[in-house]
Amino acid sequence: MSFRLPGSRHTLIAGLPVLLALLSACLPVASPGTTDGGRVALIIVDAQRVTTQTCVEVSGVETTGQELLGLAGLPLTLDERNAMGALVCAIDGQGCAFPSEDCLCRCRGLGECAYWASFVRTPPGEWTYAALGVSAQKVRPGDLYAWVWLPSASANSEVLGWLPDSTLESICP
Repeated sequence: MSFRLPGSRHTLIAGLPVLLALLSACLPVASPGTTDGGRVALIIVDAQRVTTQTCVEVSGVETTGQELLGLAGLPLTLDERNAMGALVCAIDGQGCAFPSEDCLCRCRGLGECAYWASFVRTPPGEWTYAALGVSAQKVRPGDLYAWVWLPSASANSEVLGWLPDSTLESICP
């Protein structure tokens, strides 16, 4: 059994281009120069200022900092309760032993505060502090992404001096 409303065939056909235009506007559009994946340079600077650099293959045009650290195989301890994205409590055992202690265990009162801080360098830019949590940080192929064990007494210029003046090509040959 079929039903046919008068004029419905013509209305549907006439409205089809409008419907297709509306649906195509909802599809994600890749920006020029993006690819299906690529490489991100990952840099870790620990409390002793030992720097480790590695190249990580990523898929898609964007990933999160958390996914990137996971792809690198680094053991992480995260506090995922932060509204601005998960906090990194420890990388490879260095940092705070959440949940048995606070994720920011070395940040007490008005005194010193040491924690894992992240920085992103997008080509051809400068290093910039990433204020969002690791699960909310967006990383794209071609970026350099760094995690630094940051003591509170460090001035921004001092911390930026700890980060290598590397390029993606020097870390990901």
